[in-house]
Amino acid sequence: MNKSLFLAIVMLAMSINLWAQEKEPARHWAAGITGGLGNNWDVEMAASYRPVPYVGVGMGLAVMGVLDGDDEVMATTSDGVAQYSADNITRGIALRGELQFTTPGIKIPHQEGCNIALRLSPGVTLAVPANNTVHATFMPNSPGIYDDHDRQDFKNHGGDSWYFHLKAQAVLTIDRLEIVAGYMYSNLDIYGGARNVAIYGKRLDLPKKRNENMVTLGLAYKF
Repeated sequence: MNKSLFLAIVMLAMSINLWAQEKEPARHWAAGITGGLGNNWDVEMAASYRPVPYVGVGMGLAVMGVLDGDDEVMATTSDGVAQYSADNITRGIALRGELQFTTPGIKIPHQEGCNIALRLSPGVTLAVPANNTVHATFMPNSPGIYDDHDRQDFKNHGGDSWYFHLKAQAVLTIDRLEIVAGYMYSNLDIYGGARNVAIYGKRLDLPKKRNENMVTLGLAYKF
């Protein structure tokens, strides 16, 4: 009787232990960093919350800059008296919010804890600030001595704040680590914070607006 009771207790303990090992705890949060290259460069630090495995929301802070352009322009005043160099003409920071839809993962054979899935993330981007303050340094439009501290600020008005983006990514999960690679499209105008600046009645000659197309690569950790 005692032997049977002992064996029953051992079997129950082993069953509970195996069940606990097989049941992986749910991890609803993830944080990571992603870099993008295309018309411009982009580095985004983001966190996401996934109340269910295949749907979540994300929020990120992106730092960006021009890759195939310039963040400074040279021009001449409308009366032709002086030249000037204008900087701070591009956007540098933006906030992003998005929904995340992830397919069920496909397990990789012979690799414990590894799977690959697809993720689609539509969202909105908020440019911060919406309007840049452009710094212009003036110099005479003729040979001579000038003071390189002859500098004035010109505030933009009417800049767009909100844009949209769409990310399509492949997600390789290795235990808690996610390796994310894909593509991002956005209608963000990197010169949008300075397009309406007029220096003594003459608008800045900025590159034409182009939508952003980026290849992205990132890492995230689930917890």
